[in-house]
Amino acid sequence: MSTLNPYVSFDGTAKAAMENYQQVFGGELTINTFGVLGMQGEGSDGVMHAQLTTPAGSTLMASDTPPGMPAPRPRATSRSA
Repeated sequence: MSTLNPYVSFDGTAKAAMENYQQVFGGELTINTFGVLGMQGEGSDGVMHAQLTTPAGSTLMASDTPPGMPAPRPRATSRSA
């Protein structure tokens, strides 16, 4: 059996998004900021890694774009059968 564990990148809104997902799906949410690893100043409150584990056993992970890096752009991929 395969399990899908999505990892979503945000441009400064990962905390709010993950808190919203927790309200919708329930479960345990852990959030680590860039500041936890010693970053100071602008961007230190951004999400380095967030993980939501739902009661159903699903896992959703997310982060904000690190300061100084380009913001994520949505991409669609397709595969031919």
